[in-house]
Amino acid sequence: MIWAGATTRRGDRLGRTILRRRRLGDVAGLLIAAVAVVPSSAVADGGRSIASAPAVVYRDDATVATKSKKPKISLALPTADAGATVPFSWTAARVKRNHRLVLQRQVGTGRVWRTMRHLSKPGGAGQLPAFALGSYPLRIAVLGKRKVIVARQERRLYVYGQVPLSTLFRSQSDGGGVYTLPTSSFTWALADGIGFTAQSTIASVKRSPCRSIHVDAVLEPRYVEYSHTQETATVSIVQESRDAVSTTVPVNVVRSLDVPLVVGQSWSINVVHQDAGVLDHIFINGSGNCYSAEDLSS
Repeated sequence: MIWAGATTRRGDRLGRTILRRRRLGDVAGLLIAAVAVVPSSAVADGGRSIASAPAVVYRDDATVATKSKKPKISLALPTADAGATVPFSWTAARVKRNHRLVLQRQVGTGRVWRTMRHLSKPGGAGQLPAFALGSYPLRIAVLGKRKVIVARQERRLYVYGQVPLSTLFRSQSDGGGVYTLPTSSFTWALADGIGFTAQSTIASVKRSPCRSIHVDAVLEPRYVEYSHTQETATVSIVQESRDAVSTTVPVNVVRSLDVPLVVGQSWSINVVHQDAGVLDHIFINGSGNCYSAEDLSS
């Protein structure tokens, strides 16, 4: 005979056992879910860093993570004179050991970049060989594997030299000529008859490649009987963003002007005759300090 009380106690124990197993199953499920989202570093330290770990924000832009690690480079180039060595300086930061820091020049019609110098230090100064008159694209670059450009900065080197006005205005000069003074001769590149109008523009430039200009001028009287008079002409260099610079030119006396110019701006050589109605000739020669010898005739 089975005792009813014993049956009841066994039933109670069985019920409690089933309940405990259900609770353990719920806990195991929660642990499995937690492990799925916990970083491996947190698992390695026993989970101690979970509470202190910052929230992670994911972004599609990969440059956000690498921006602070990108190399930072800079190249400084002064203006240079033709035939003289060219000083330069550079700085570089965050360049990795497997990267190469180079100074390059663009060459050819294909605009190919050729390495001029390998720069082994994170900063310094150096000298480049002399360049001819002109404008040259240069750059400092960080090269990675397979010459991939990691970082770069481009600069333009302007190399200046003296260019005669007969070259700068060759289509207008038409070969120039020589004017004979009482005691010497004057070789001229530009000439104009003045006097019938109060002002004349001898030459004008819309966009200047020159940083300065030197002008020599002499006034020839049209008739010999006027050669002893006190008539004069005023020669001026008129610029886009600077005040005009002038000199007074007497008959048969050479006068000069040296004027700094703003590169990239317009300028002109103007003449004002002081004795309107008398036709004289003004002869002009000189040179510009320019990075280009192209014809500037308008």
